[in-house]
Amino acid sequence: MDAKKDINLDFDREDRIGLDEAIFCEGKTAEQIAEILFQAKLRQHRFLLTRFSQDKQQHVLSLGDFEMDYDPISQTGFSPDSNKLLSQNQVSVICAGTSDIPVAREAARTLQYYGHQAKEISDVGVAGLWRLLDRLDDIKASKVIIVVAGMDAALPTVLGGLVAQPLIGVPTSVGYGVAQGGAAALHAMLVSCSPGITVTNIDNGYGGACAALRILRTAHIYRRSEATASIATWAQIPSSLEGAPDTPIDPICSPLAVITGRPPSNVAIPGTWAIPGLRVLAISPSNFVENGNPADDSALSIAISMLFRYARSMRSK
Repeated sequence: MDAKKDINLDFDREDRIGLDEAIFCEGKTAEQIAEILFQAKLRQHRFLLTRFSQDKQQHVLSLGDFEMDYDPISQTGFSPDSNKLLSQNQVSVICAGTSDIPVAREAARTLQYYGHQAKEISDVGVAGLWRLLDRLDDIKASKVIIVVAGMDAALPTVLGGLVAQPLIGVPTSVGYGVAQGGAAALHAMLVSCSPGITVTNIDNGYGGACAALRILRTAHIYRRSEATASIATWAQIPSSLEGAPDTPIDPICSPLAVITGRPPSNVAIPGTWAIPGLRVLAISPSNFVENGNPADDSALSIAISMLFRYARSMRSK
């Protein structure tokens, strides 16, 4: 079998979106994975390999001279010379139970591949709430929080009511019977009453880490404008709302104003955040407007909740 004809790698993906193509090894033969690594080596490129079983990893190593940093718990691998260390503890990866660790470790290893050393906190599920409260100060010190949980997956909702940082929920397939392979955990996170929680697919630690990386990559464009506001798109968050980022936004009575367009030159706007990527044009008592079109109320509510979490998290650093 000629493995070359099965492979068409996206070497330019990181230039486009800031994230490399990841190699999902489940379902691929050892020969196909080896061919991917041969092509990467030829191009002096690196890849993150996920769902890479230990047996398959050993088979691949027998097919070529590949250097690899491999972790059997998360079943991930990458070249030892991956990104230099960019940050430590900016992301907390928290799992409810020890059985959730493989998925949580996949998230942590993905972050490590991109140069971010995560803070890993395990076995702090809500059945023993004191365990979570004992670590709450450590958790609040991070800019982004990934929460991995199976069974009833209550942990993201509880944390969502305690912290202001962006929260990424990763449901796992851990649990008996009606847990239905993680479907119950997924649904629990999706219907969470804590606003602004992002949710990935079941057992997708990699996807949770990528969501955190997108937040970290854009964090540098979130800055408090104490001097001249010169960015074309900006948003003013009144001080009256700073203390309650988790409060549902009522457009009728809320003083929130989200405005686009270039502010007057040389005008200082205290309490304003420069958000170049923002595309919400206005929030008014009469309607929601997004990119000039009426926006779905629920989708915009979620977006606003996440905006507050981002802004509050960036403002505290």
